[in-house]
Parts: sequence; C-alpha cells; structure tokens
Amino acid sequence: MAGLDSYTKLLLHCDGVDASTSFPDAMVRHTQTANANAQVDTAQYKFGTASMLLDGNADYVSTAGNTSDFAVAAGGEVTIDFQYKHISYDVANARFFNHGADTSFGCYLNGTSPNFYINAGAAAATKATSVVDGSWHHIACVAWLDGAQRKIGLAVDGTFGTWLNDVNSCVADNLWIGENTGGGRALHGWIDEFRVSNTARWKANFTAPTAQYTAAGRSGGYIII
Repeated sequence: MAGLDSYTKLLLHCDGVDASTSFPDAMVRHTQTANANAQVDTAQYKFGTASMLLDGNADYVSTAGNTSDFAVAAGGEVTIDFQYKHISYDVANARFFNHGADTSFGCYLNGTSPNFYINAGAAAATKATSVVDGSWHHIACVAWLDGAQRKIGLAVDGTFGTWLNDVNSCVADNLWIGENTGGGRALHGWIDEFRVSNTARWKANFTAPTAQYTAAGRSGGYIII
C-alpha cells in the first residue's frame, strides 16, 4: 500500500527487536525518544513484525526534528492515521497523540470512542465506535479545506463520523504519542503504522489499510483525493 510520499512527514512502522526502545522514522525526518517503558513488542502487531507497546504509566514516544511538520495553518490540511489495539482503560481522556500544549491538536479516548481536535477549546470530531474491544482498529484524523471552509473529521476502520466546521490552527511544536504533553493521560495499548501527512488523505469513507505503507504504487484507500 502506498503512503511513503512527499506528503508524509512522519511514518513509524514500529518494527524491530522485542523490548527495543528504537522507533525509526521511515521518512528519516524525525528522531523518536521512548519515555518510561514505551517499547517495541513483537507479540502484537497489525502489520510488519511488531508494534509500539504503551503500559498506561507515563509511557510515550516523543519526536524531535523539523517540528514545522506538525504545524497546521487555519486553512491547512493534515491527516494523522494509525492502528490501535486496546489493553485496558486506565484514565479518562487517554491520548493517542498530542501535539504541543493542549491548545494544539490531539486525539484521545472519550469513553470508548476516539475524539480529534485542533485547539482544545474547540469542538472535537468523533466517531461513536468503540475501539476498546481488544481488536485492531484503524483510526484516521483528518482536516481538509472544502472550498472556503475547513472541516475536521475522524474515521474508525474507514467510516467517518460527522464532519465539523473548523477555523483553528496550531504552531510548530513536538509530538507525543501515547500521552499528552502535560502528563497524566497515558494510553494503555498498542500502536502500529503511525503516520502524519500534510494533506487530507481521505474526505469520505474508505477501505481501511490492508498492509504497511510503502513507497511503490497507489491503491485502495491510499489514493489522495
């Protein structure tokens, strides 16, 4: 499946040696730091040979490098998508990822469903589908410009919830995976095939990924529309 392209600003396959704390960026743009007990786990994965294991106790993976990759202008487009498998629900609003302060963008568990926001004071896009059933789920957070109006939406396994109108932006900053930058919102589960793109990969329901993202070809839900 395609996905390693000029729009891709971060791509973590999360493969490697069991218990390793190395999460190389396939785009070679960012260096990741594993914090607390965040590690590679070869016992669980959606694609490839391993995934990122977060134990819900202050685990997260942070990025360094060109943080302008994670800035979103008021009219800008972005897609953050990844695979997730839940272990347990330890804290309210556990973060799948968080960019900079809470006034930036992030995705979190709202009860059993994921929510996506740009600026924490704004409304969050959601898809009322449980992702805490112990199965792997593809989660896609998308912002795109529809004429003069920017919209944000969230899809679970290729199906979007209600699109929201949005005018918010966020500046360049670091990205945390599995926790919020203020602490106390640690995620307990596995993450695989984590990607950040500076385009809207999907604007309508799509076929969820069936393989790792690669540089060759385009197919299925990976055609940029």
